[in-house]
Amino acid sequence: MLDRGPLCVCQLTAVFESAASTISAHLLELRRAGVVRETKQGKWVEYRLHDEVAVLGVLRPLLAVANRDDLLATDRARLREVTSIPASVLCEAGLNVKRALKATRRRMLTTRPRAAAGLRP
Repeated sequence: MLDRGPLCVCQLTAVFESAASTISAHLLELRRAGVVRETKQGKWVEYRLHDEVAVLGVLRPLLAVANRDDLLATDRARLREVTSIPASVLCEAGLNVKRALKATRRRMLTTRPRAAAGLRP
């Protein structure tokens, strides 16, 4: 998942439909192994592949095999859906993707008319 860009724990939790503590524990082990690194953005912590891992291509053969996996294809489709939602909205919705998508659409509908009128959202 992280080969597509940085993600926060709430996004990964929503994709895998697992407990945040489980996702965090896995990320901790990956960080200890030097595979991922974390970056703090305000109150959010984003995880991404460690630059050296990506540059060395250590994961490329594994990703090539994984990309042919049907379950991973389903997870990637869910990832596209989850990452279309701002992380803050996803968390406010209690990691409920359907509710977060509705809230995102509502926000877009209410800010577009104001922006078109030259008003601040």
